[in-house]
Amino acid sequence: MLLFLSASVTGQKAVLGFTGNVGSNLTSDTVSYFHFLKGIQYDADAEYDSAIKEFDQAIKLDMNFAEAYDRRGVVYTKLIKYRKALRDFNKAIELRTNYRDAYSHRGIVNYCLREFENAIADYNRALDIDPKYAEAYYNRGIAKLLLDDETGAITDIKIASEMNIKEATEYFKTVKLVN
Repeated sequence: MLLFLSASVTGQKAVLGFTGNVGSNLTSDTVSYFHFLKGIQYDADAEYDSAIKEFDQAIKLDMNFAEAYDRRGVVYTKLIKYRKALRDFNKAIELRTNYRDAYSHRGIVNYCLREFENAIADYNRALDIDPKYAEAYYNRGIAKLLLDDETGAITDIKIASEMNIKEATEYFKTVKLVN
């Protein structure tokens, strides 16, 4: 089953050609954000070790950078380093208690660890924060399906389908619930 692992940063692409001295006029927050953007680009290019190093640098410069913890957790998830990913998602949530994507990403890790109840709790929290978060409905539906909650699964996957989640629509076609 496909789960959605989404990015919270959209429309931003890092410039990877920068190698010079950042100069004294840039703040540590600016340099931290630069490393964060580089990490996103490395992640997009499937250069995961480099992505982790950039997120490490961003966090070293700004220990309260919730998005950097979240994105590093996403990379750890892709590398099947679930305990490290959980640690990062927990830290992101500690720093930003209403961080929708961090809850959803932690739900994915809990799903991968077969901790379906915990995954559902994380998706519930993401949906409390953003009731229009289609991926969370879909992912929660898949977790419910694996707990034999067919009614709850169908309800969630149908909502995701109505929100134009392609995989949810395809699921309904396979069970002949959609024309």
